[in-house]
Amino acid sequence: MASMRYVLLVLCSCAASLPPPSGPAEYACPDHILTDYGEYVGGEPAPLRLTSREDDHDVFASLTGERTIVIPHDRHSDAVERVHHAAAVRSEVCRARGGYTDMAMRYIGGESIEHLAHAETGGDREVAYELVRKGLWNHTHRLHDDR
Repeated sequence: MASMRYVLLVLCSCAASLPPPSGPAEYACPDHILTDYGEYVGGEPAPLRLTSREDDHDVFASLTGERTIVIPHDRHSDAVERVHHAAAVRSEVCRARGGYTDMAMRYIGGESIEHLAHAETGGDREVAYELVRKGLWNHTHRLHDDR
């Protein structure tokens, strides 16, 4: 049991040490790209304005309220976009560029840690490794939860 506590402590300390991405964060939704500029999110069909700041995320909405996006403060995490049509709501995951899911999926697709490090983390192999590891961990954990 003591070794399990040590592993959890190591996992928590590694995740906390990841530097935030520099510049505006980009999120790849299934059919468009969104860019978080802090007070608004740019993208198609129109920019979304910040409507609330919560403890762990910000909420942006279109002027009509038809579209909202929830962006976690951990800029390596994916965002969720919701589009409201009549009585239905469609939710889509928007991948954070260089984030946990993006890095893990690119690694699974064949990109090396070295390549990912040069492309996304300024050549920092350790940061690239941690992003891939956390992305794989998140999806493995979700898979086990779905059993």
